[in-house]
Amino acid sequence: MFWIASSSAFCEEWPRFRGPNGQGTVENVVFDPKVLTEPSLWKVDLPGVGTSSPIVDGNRVYITSAAEENTDDPAKHAVVHHVFCFEAATGKPLWDRKESSTPFKKHRLNTYASPTPVVDGDRLFYSIAAPEMYRVFALDKLTGKPLWVRELGPFQSENGIGYSLIAAGNLVIVPNEQKEKEQAGEDCEILALNAETGETVWRLPRKALHTPKSTPCLRNGELITTSSAHGVSGIDPKTGNERWSVRPMKLRVVSSPVLCDDLVFVANGVGGAGREMFAVKIREGNAEAAYELKKPFVVPYVPTSVVGKTPAGKRLFTVGDFGDVTCLDPASGKIIGDLHIDGVFYGSPIILGNVLLVVSFEGVLYALSVADVPKLLFRIELGEASKGTPAYASGQLFVRTDSKLFAFRLHEQ
Repeated sequence: MFWIASSSAFCEEWPRFRGPNGQGTVENVVFDPKVLTEPSLWKVDLPGVGTSSPIVDGNRVYITSAAEENTDDPAKHAVVHHVFCFEAATGKPLWDRKESSTPFKKHRLNTYASPTPVVDGDRLFYSIAAPEMYRVFALDKLTGKPLWVRELGPFQSENGIGYSLIAAGNLVIVPNEQKEKEQAGEDCEILALNAETGETVWRLPRKALHTPKSTPCLRNGELITTSSAHGVSGIDPKTGNERWSVRPMKLRVVSSPVLCDDLVFVANGVGGAGREMFAVKIREGNAEAAYELKKPFVVPYVPTSVVGKTPAGKRLFTVGDFGDVTCLDPASGKIIGDLHIDGVFYGSPIILGNVLLVVSFEGVLYALSVADVPKLLFRIELGEASKGTPAYASGQLFVRTDSKLFAFRLHEQ
């Protein structure tokens, strides 16, 4: 386990994919990597598999999973989608909400439980996508009781869904951009739903050159989205009016936008490899391309990057799909230091103070120093493949593998 040297470091919520505003960083946490004990605080088995990430609200941790239920009659085969709520301190199960869909073709690395839920106020929101339906659900976060459900029509994608919902005030932001849907002559969109009722508050029509996998974030009252067809966009979250859009991309966007002061970092790629990463500079009511990262930099494709602080200032840390870790000066894109770690990476890194944590597909939790020249601090074998991103809240680290959820206690001084 780990040591925390600052009691002010605790945050009580990790409400969405990659935590507060999707940026994956909690400051003022200091790890002593020498204090590492086994086993984990607790672990639980999950039915089926999933690539979603855990979220945390107070003493509750939520996770999704999905399992195929086969019968002798192929027409009755089904996918059972679960949303679990566990007591964060003990792993005690509190409730399990189930929904069903039909099995469908997806990317070999994707699962039926890919989107990460989001919790806001008294509610938890999550989505299920299958060829016959795309649904958004609102549950009472304490009981799992259904509050409302929105039917958004079919979901057509050769690789399955990847983006997650986010909350923005009293709105639930729902990406609904499908390449196959546009090819069929149907409209794509970003929706804002009323969090209390599920009714549409606004709808922004979109094009879909490729089906994006990225999850939006917020910056100074703007909704920041990324996609191939529209590039990086700034949208008024209250009205759905697009204020600016810059730098459309030819290739697929899988990772999510990363913020650092007035810059947004975006990557894209194809065929399992990152091809292009660049920075966009946001100005008052507008934006422009700032610079593109060039070789020998290794562009990440699936993992979303993260910003941390070293003694020299803010740094952008990237983890490539094949273990190339790079520390960059975000203002210029200059490479400052790098490190290679073994494995393939589909989950994204998070930073807790001066420690970067990331889990490999092979099921190894890596801890690296947040430094201009990153160093390996330690690694933990989890014993099962993982494509999820860790979560942190109230002194605990939560890590999801394909069919298990682990909790590690981060001891407070």
